[in-house]
Amino acid sequence: MSMSGLAAASIVPTRLLVLQPTGFCNINCRYCYLADRQARRKMRTSTVRALGRFLGTIQVAEKPLTVSWHAGEPLTAGRDFYESAFSILAESPDCPPLRHTIQTNATLINNQWCELFTRWGVHVSVSLDGPAHIHDRERRDTGNRGTYARALAGFESLLKHDITVSTIGVLTYYAMQFPDEIFRFWRSIGVRSVAIIAEEADGANRVSSLSRVDAGSRYYGFLRRLLELRDQYPEIHIRELEFVEQALRCAPGLEVASMENTPGAIISVDTEGNISTFSPELLDQGHQSYGNFTWGNVNNHTWDEVVGHEKFIGVAKDIRLGVDRCRAECGFYVVCGGGAPSNKISENGTFISTDTVACRLRIMTATEAVLDHYGL
Repeated sequence: MSMSGLAAASIVPTRLLVLQPTGFCNINCRYCYLADRQARRKMRTSTVRALGRFLGTIQVAEKPLTVSWHAGEPLTAGRDFYESAFSILAESPDCPPLRHTIQTNATLINNQWCELFTRWGVHVSVSLDGPAHIHDRERRDTGNRGTYARALAGFESLLKHDITVSTIGVLTYYAMQFPDEIFRFWRSIGVRSVAIIAEEADGANRVSSLSRVDAGSRYYGFLRRLLELRDQYPEIHIRELEFVEQALRCAPGLEVASMENTPGAIISVDTEGNISTFSPELLDQGHQSYGNFTWGNVNNHTWDEVVGHEKFIGVAKDIRLGVDRCRAECGFYVVCGGGAPSNKISENGTFISTDTVACRLRIMTATEAVLDHYGL
């Protein structure tokens, strides 16, 4: 089945490949969006080989293509898995060159993991919410014990091996009280590239602590203080602030595009080889109107077959209609490019919608904080 002219024209070269080596996680964060994170499935060698062939059917925006091994706790797949998977993909005649990154809670990292990361040039992003009283409040293991000490030990092992490392932290209602403490924590551990994700109602996390009526004002104050602190210590790069600043610097009339609502920009593949695009969080979700959000499998399909799938075309159309509504109705569209489909479907029950709690915080409030900080 061929796509309509509008849908076909919107498919873009891939900028990010998100791979789920396993859905299993060795800890049990309160705000996790994965519903089945105790399932011990692992990607098979045959699926990795098929993935290499499948990647030969896509267009990439640039080489090497960035690969994020994500979802569950990737390191629970084991070092042998990555030694094999990296080798298979590197030797595949169809696969484009890859740049591997891993998003990890770092609790399993040791010298052997660091040696593997060094040998393959892997960039590592560690999930650290802040100092212990913030991190351990949400990131606890299945025995309800805090994971801060183990995560920090893993992070420090990465630094000792001179591995490029960044951090991602989830910002909850509680954590927003401590901008100074969180910033001091970043400086104390020697990280220079950080991300702060405002807690979202997404997937299995049905209700965010930031759904409270005063969350917007609290988040605004948190960001204004971070901006002041960053003025003093500009070596700390905060992704969410730099995203807004870059968007505001764009030439007038230049439309900002979001990878999450642009088909093909991000391709996600789960443990069994099922293929999705748009927001990576959709990979593990389903909906009564759409079914699941996978439209092919690397073992059996090419990318052209995925984007020709009838259900994919329906989803792509509705996501585009939602983006069009954002463009027509929201003054912040020039910053975000239309919002994340996973947030819209989780919060509003439909892709054909506009604002969510996530975009009111991450985009609207963040933009207001940046504009006010610079007196604009």
